[in-house]
Amino acid sequence: MASVVVLQKLSASADFRDKLLKALQYSAKLAAALLRRWSRTRQSEHVPTLQSAAKTISTARRFVTLLRWVKYIETLREARDEPHAEVRYLLLLDFCLCTAVDALQDLVTLDRLGFFGKPNRLPVAVESLANHLDIMLAANGMTVTTLRLVRLRQERKLAHSKQASAGKVEAVVQAERLALLKYTCDLLKCLDSAGMLQSPRQREKPSSRPSGPEGLAAFAAVLSSTMSARKLFIKALK
Repeated sequence: MASVVVLQKLSASADFRDKLLKALQYSAKLAAALLRRWSRTRQSEHVPTLQSAAKTISTARRFVTLLRWVKYIETLREARDEPHAEVRYLLLLDFCLCTAVDALQDLVTLDRLGFFGKPNRLPVAVESLANHLDIMLAANGMTVTTLRLVRLRQERKLAHSKQASAGKVEAVVQAERLALLKYTCDLLKCLDSAGMLQSPRQREKPSSRPSGPEGLAAFAAVLSSTMSARKLFIKALK
């Protein structure tokens, strides 16, 4: 019965579905990149199928995350309760960036559906802006996590000096380390989405042979989404 309750919680979570779809999407992209790089024929017959699957899953993710920005009100509560001013300001920035990115992505989704009259009426700059704000969001998350790690390490030293139980602090430190790894992966993925890992020549003349950063960014996205899904799964168990 408990397992059914957990599944119900997960099925009701748009975030969990999004992370699973994201893992599938970038797994397909990673597999396609590896096949393109190592295939003897340089163009495996499975590559177009994998690339098409990645695009289809990406479209599905857009519908799953539609209006997701509404939930970020929780970040405001977290910022309000944050005792350290520098982290509080960064959490407020996180709220603004999260809301802006998801709202812009919603506009792109509605535009592709023809909500504004004809499909693809919005300028490409709208999605480009969302991608660049996403980079700022990942970098901001890394900064917040780093500040928290510095503070937690100080608390851990204090706990040891007082011969207090540091087990709880250590668990939080490990969680923040994983969060830092996740944000690093997110940053790499966002840089790739914005085309910042490619040289101008590569952007002008895409090669049939993928660049190293492309596969690395796909792997980072798979790792990040898997970590997020795991976190949501553990939360559902509680």
